[in-house]
Amino acid sequence: MQKFADYELHNKVQLQVKSDYTTLFKRVWHNRPEVSRDVVRLVESRKQNQITKLSIKSDDTLKRNVGAITLDNQGYGRYQGEIQICKTTLQSNPKVNVIGHVIANDLSMLVLIKENTGIEFKPDEGDK
Repeated sequence: MQKFADYELHNKVQLQVKSDYTTLFKRVWHNRPEVSRDVVRLVESRKQNQITKLSIKSDDTLKRNVGAITLDNQGYGRYQGEIQICKTTLQSNPKVNVIGHVIANDLSMLVLIKENTGIEFKPDEGDK
């Protein structure tokens, strides 16, 4: 109930995820204003990588199931560093690394993510 209240009051969705990519947990992210049919695209992610100038190597380029959290690698050039959440199942792509997954209980929250919706990632509490 708290998650739905947070959505209604603050236009923010909290998602529990399994990921070792700790950068996810350090901020509130936002979906882009132009909503994609297949993925949630996090506005701040590419800007963040333009500042840090990291070169992201191709790794874990797996099939992207619903709830997969992905990171575009150096194969995508200027889009390198963009983080997305899959709303549909997509084939593997050598330019896209899978860095985590939304837990099964939170997959239903993906339909609530609209333009500019805030997204807060929380480490999966099931591992504790």
